[in-house]
Amino acid sequence: MLPGEVLLTEVAPSIPNGDFVELFSSEKVNLSRYQLLEGSKVIKTFPNVTLNFGPFASYILLHTSAKISENNVDDSDWAGDLNQDGVVDLYSEESSPGLTGGACNSLTLKSANGKIIDFVSWAVTLDPYPKALQEPYVQSVSSGIWFPVCNLGQTSCFQAGSIPWNNKTTQSFSRKLGPNGMPLQFFPSTAQDWQLGNISPGEGYSKSIVPKDSLLEIFQSPFSPWDGPYREALISYKVLAQTTVSLAIFNLQGNLIRTLLEETAVPSDGIHVLSWDGKDNDGTIAEVGMYLVQILNQENSEIKKELKPVCIARKL
Repeated sequence: MLPGEVLLTEVAPSIPNGDFVELFSSEKVNLSRYQLLEGSKVIKTFPNVTLNFGPFASYILLHTSAKISENNVDDSDWAGDLNQDGVVDLYSEESSPGLTGGACNSLTLKSANGKIIDFVSWAVTLDPYPKALQEPYVQSVSSGIWFPVCNLGQTSCFQAGSIPWNNKTTQSFSRKLGPNGMPLQFFPSTAQDWQLGNISPGEGYSKSIVPKDSLLEIFQSPFSPWDGPYREALISYKVLAQTTVSLAIFNLQGNLIRTLLEETAVPSDGIHVLSWDGKDNDGTIAEVGMYLVQILNQENSEIKKELKPVCIARKL
């Protein structure tokens, strides 16, 4: 799992009985055995649940203010979306629910194989950065996930490299939008990639990939299958109920490169998102250059067609 495919996107650490952590992914991802750590302590091992599949959309909300119990049951592929809000609702495994030490703290997101895939640190100016948080910070820097580099014991460096937090009970801090309307996914991340603002759990980024006046929109273009912040393009399309959709990639000479959907029945209306990894139908990465994404949408006897450009790039 590459960094950026699942992101920490909003943290509200100071809400009395309402602390939460939001995560976001535009990809179909099974989260089984992913872990979220507060400092060096695991506060959640994720159940077998698949984002962007079945009843779930793009968001995970970990309710850190409420411990998992008979009354607070995790959403999972087996349980489904229990409150039918389209969000994966999970509950903390801490014995004392809530993000403890909310003034200065850190969160580390690890994949099922233990690889660090995201990290965020926050601090207030009046408190020294705790020694217990310095090691997770250093580990995330060493993994290429966070910046700047700090040495153990350099309290002021850790504090300067963290999000300045005001400890307000009515605000959170969230990852800024990138130029394509998606959350910033540059690695290593810095405190400058985050901003303070109003609390908005489970909403925001997915609205950015909704095509407004057209069938089709392309995000994360240019992208590079080899390097850079985006390893694939996101393709968002909007259709009505009971339609058939074909989606394909062509080069500028009109030759078919990749079939993503072929006369696929879409039973419900709404917004759908899939990705192109830059590979052709034979599994070979296409050459650097411009390509065209074509959608054919058949509604009854009417066929609607739309083309949008997408670009594969590579660092020199």
